[in-house]
Amino acid sequence: MAGKKFQFSLATVLRFRRHEADRARQALAHIIEARKQQEARLAEVRSRLQEVHAAAPIAGSADPMVFRRFSSYRTHLERACDRELRSLEDARRSEARARERLLEKRREEESLQSLHDEKKSRHRLEEQGAETDFLDEQALLGYLGKHRPARP
Repeated sequence: MAGKKFQFSLATVLRFRRHEADRARQALAHIIEARKQQEARLAEVRSRLQEVHAAAPIAGSADPMVFRRFSSYRTHLERACDRELRSLEDARRSEARARERLLEKRREEESLQSLHDEKKSRHRLEEQGAETDFLDEQALLGYLGKHRPARP
C-alpha cells in the first residue's frame, strides 16, 4: 500500500550543513598541506644551517673576511630558521582551529542527520501501522461478509 511519501522539512538545512562540513574538511586539508610544506621549508633551512656549522672555517687558517662572511651567512640562516619556526607554529595553530571548526560543523550536521533518521523511522512505523490497520479492516470485512446470516 503506497502511503504518503516521507519529506523532511529541514532537508535544505541538512544539505547546507553537509556543504559546510565538506568545506571545513577541504579547508583543513589545505591547511594540513600548507603545514607540511612549512615543515619541509624548516627542515631545509635547518639542514643548510647544519652544513654551515660543519663547514665552519678553522680559527687561524682563514682571513677575517672569510670569518665575517661565514658569521653573516650563519646569522642569516639562524634568522631564517627562526622565521620558519614561527611560521610553522602559526600553521599548527591554524590547523588546530580548522580541526575545531570541522568538529563543530560535523556535530551540527550529525544532529540534523539524527533528527532526519528519527523522523524517517517514525514515518515508516506510522505507515506500517496504517497498512496493518487497513489490512486488518479488509480481513474483518471479508470475514463478516462470508459469515453474515442470510436475510430472508
